[in-house]
Amino acid sequence: MRTRDNVETLFIASMLHIGGFQTVETATEHQDKYKHWDVRINGVTYDVKAAKRINRSDEVVQYEATWVELRNVRGLGGWLVGEAEKIAFELEHEFLICDRMGLFELITARIKPVVGKGLYERYQRDDRADLMTLVPIADIIQDVDSYTIPKFKINE
Repeated sequence: MRTRDNVETLFIASMLHIGGFQTVETATEHQDKYKHWDVRINGVTYDVKAAKRINRSDEVVQYEATWVELRNVRGLGGWLVGEAEKIAFELEHEFLICDRMGLFELITARIKPVVGKGLYERYQRDDRADLMTLVPIADIIQDVDSYTIPKFKINE
């Protein structure tokens, strides 16, 4: 079964596999929940995002777009305004790592005043204080300082 912890572990393994990293520190529960970072590698903080379904009714995750959290379910600042320096998005065969502030600038420039589930629209789930928007992965690759690393394969 895929879990958030599995994806974080896979990200760490993938980073270590490419080499050059000396220190790895996983976040405490407080750092994860309130500072919005999961792992610090060589002093750089990363918030790792598992691939997600667009709709709850979807059976499988997809890799073409991702939900970006502007405000969390408690109504506090979401991970986009957290303290992570980099965001690592799980893709099918790799991780896309982007600059969090660059992603913030992209969304600030493109978010629409429209409420809905379309690209760059403001979406809030019923009876929740969260606020998110749907962003195409292609836009992140094209318009935000980013790079990819291959996913580590267990059987290599």
